[in-house]
Amino acid sequence: MKKIKFYASIWALDPREIMDYVRAFEETKTDGLHFDIMDGHYVPNLAMGTDEAKLWHSLTDIPLDVHCMAYNPERILEYYELREGDRVSFHPETCAQPYRLLQNLKKKGLKAGYALSPSISLEYVREALPVLDFVNFLSINPGFFGQPMVPNAIEKLERLVEICSHADHKIEITVDGSIIPEHGKLYVRAGADSMVAGPSTLEKGGPSKYAENMINYCREVGIEH
Repeated sequence: MKKIKFYASIWALDPREIMDYVRAFEETKTDGLHFDIMDGHYVPNLAMGTDEAKLWHSLTDIPLDVHCMAYNPERILEYYELREGDRVSFHPETCAQPYRLLQNLKKKGLKAGYALSPSISLEYVREALPVLDFVNFLSINPGFFGQPMVPNAIEKLERLVEICSHADHKIEITVDGSIIPEHGKLYVRAGADSMVAGPSTLEKGGPSKYAENMINYCREVGIEH
């Protein structure tokens, strides 16, 4: 069975249960906390500011997996006090100099990646293979959870895996969106290395159910964590 990493989405958590979630994430060795930044322009939603990043850093040593859904990410990310080992992905079409931003993130000790919306060309990835640590592949339109997988997601994911295979280092491919078990099986078969644990899947039922949900999910999809 393939071993898969999980990045737990913390966007829609009940703030009254944060410490219970922290314990659940640590006990299940969750690989990262998926932290969604939304600017109300690139996507219509608003989410997750600098104080929230500081809060989560103060509560646990689990790295943040920052997904910046915003225009001018090179400016916005400067306001966040991220720490070495955190992951940061942004949408290349929102940035004037995406290659340079990848390089600058890596200089700070961060893992740098592209986030790819469904309609965005994979050529962005091909041209940045030397400096990409990972790709956050969106199987849904960005901005809201609970959406259905877009029709061509699996075919595009397979093409992404093929492109990344030409890099001289391992590029982790994370699938973000609609990870219900029947889709999870398809993502794994297509070559995904990790998934974002969505609120409607692994976090359904609250922190007390998180570990149980993860065990059941891995069993159903046929993966290890």
